[in-house]
Amino acid sequence: MVRTIRRTYIAAFTLMTAMALTLTLPSLASAAPANDNFADAQTISGVSASVEGTTAGATREIGEPDHYTSNPIDADWWLGDHTVWYRWTAPSSGLTSVDTCTANIDSILAVYTGGSLNSLSRVADNNNDFCGGGWGSKVTFEATAGTTYQIAVGDAGGLREDTFTLNLESEYTFSGFFSPVDHPEVATNKAKAGSAIPVKFSLGGDQGLDIFATGTNPTTNETFTYPTSTAMACDSTARLDAIEETVTAGGSSLQYDASLDQYTYVWKTDKAWAGTCRQLIVKLDDGTYHRANFQFVK
Repeated sequence: MVRTIRRTYIAAFTLMTAMALTLTLPSLASAAPANDNFADAQTISGVSASVEGTTAGATREIGEPDHYTSNPIDADWWLGDHTVWYRWTAPSSGLTSVDTCTANIDSILAVYTGGSLNSLSRVADNNNDFCGGGWGSKVTFEATAGTTYQIAVGDAGGLREDTFTLNLESEYTFSGFFSPVDHPEVATNKAKAGSAIPVKFSLGGDQGLDIFATGTNPTTNETFTYPTSTAMACDSTARLDAIEETVTAGGSSLQYDASLDQYTYVWKTDKAWAGTCRQLIVKLDDGTYHRANFQFVK
């Protein structure tokens, strides 16, 4: 009798467990990413970004456009079956690239402008090109400062519902250098060693003060933040232009003037540089370099 009751209990428990799994597993499988729908697009910001994403459980919304139309020959085959959305507002105008070159999906990538799903205007799309092989996709376009771009990542083919990395790289609209500093192709700047030189430029708007890239000293392996300078041979034939403006400063610093849309990096030079020439190297966090040459006197 006890054995019969025990067997009945075990059988009932097994049946209940199976029913619970049956009810639970589909709900897990159908769980969509938080940015599955256009309205819930994940916001990314800055001139560069890298975010991890997935199309697992993602869907296509009613009225969602086909995300690959730029190649009519095979566009009808690859629409973007499971899509997720991202939203990015360009901080400045300039060449911008978006890619899923690291992907475990057969990725389709599309960029749009427009504030709703039924009013999108296509900027660019791609399917498996410009990544040097593999299943990734990459698009490049001229971004306009202040414009919001909608980015769709979808999957197709045999690699579906898996992970990817979305990368975005944009360049600042660099204008400068402004007076008193000249570009190398204009002249070599003549300055008094030990003076503080205002290096002025614009990036097409206020990009914050965290605009300089970091680097690593190959000799000491120490990390530093640009701008930096390096010794260079003096060119006796170079046109010299004296620095007309210096400032008082205890050390180098950066500030932004919104009324002029102008950054000023105060570069504190070294008295020991008298009689030498140096190149100032400004590397921004968009990966671009900007240089100016100096000849220092006592």
